[in-house]
Amino acid sequence: MSALYVSGSSGRRRGRRSFFFIGIGVFLSLILAGGAFFFWKNEETMSQSLRSLLEAGDYIALKDETEGILEENPIDQHALLLNAYANFMLGMGEIEEEQRQEFFDASIVAFRKLLILRSLTPEIAYMLGKAYFHKGEFYADLSSYYLDYALSKGYEAADLLEYLGLSAAREGDYSKSSEFFLRAKDQGKDSPLLDLALARSLIELGDYDRAHDLLLPLAEQSNREYQVEALLLLGELHYRAQRYEDARDYLEKLVQIQESAEAYFYLGEIASHAGDQIKARSFWRKALQINPNHLLSLERLSAH
Repeated sequence: MSALYVSGSSGRRRGRRSFFFIGIGVFLSLILAGGAFFFWKNEETMSQSLRSLLEAGDYIALKDETEGILEENPIDQHALLLNAYANFMLGMGEIEEEQRQEFFDASIVAFRKLLILRSLTPEIAYMLGKAYFHKGEFYADLSSYYLDYALSKGYEAADLLEYLGLSAAREGDYSKSSEFFLRAKDQGKDSPLLDLALARSLIELGDYDRAHDLLLPLAEQSNREYQVEALLLLGELHYRAQRYEDARDYLEKLVQIQESAEAYFYLGEIASHAGDQIKARSFWRKALQINPNHLLSLERLSAH
């Protein structure tokens, strides 16, 4: 898991936001479990064959069968509802990004068609907001709109607050994102990825001490992925707080565990701040060796 995020220009801000979505498939797949039957509880007239496929979690077959129904009757509401849900779940389980996006597109289309036939409900808003979230940062406003609607209507779901926090972060509203993440923790939700996401929001708000307290245990634990991300955030945190020696210590510890373009970029920034341009360029070149598309390192090498 890696991200490109530093302080400063708008381009950097766009890069920073990518942090929130490291490991997000794992994060959201964990909190998604248990919500499969959230809005069919009142769909008593659903056919037994569709209900059986839903309960079995056979989303490919459910998708195929509902598509067949919709070919004959494009306004069958049960088929639209289940087709939207099946496509969403297939998108959540898909690794290949192009296919993943096709599933989410199909899910959104089915939900939107359904909304021509029935009023928006909190349950549909919740699922539509999640589908838009997985479409990417350019859909963050739509994601937040539908998720906020669900919350405002009193809808409860295990992952609603986390999705709201992540969507707010994508929009750059870190006060709102930290509020949602803290509410999730107050409700007993606890995971390293939630702590990482909350720490990122706190860093963006300049609340370095609280972010540090969240990150330090993660930097010392045995899980390598969480440790790497925590060390990188600690390095950035101290860099932004102008505590350059502390920042260098965390970043050097990180690259001993796993080479990181972002860590080398920050080490270059620290060396440049100390006036050692030769060393800084060396670090930026290392960043580009790991990630040839690391734009900030390219910018620095072009400027120095």
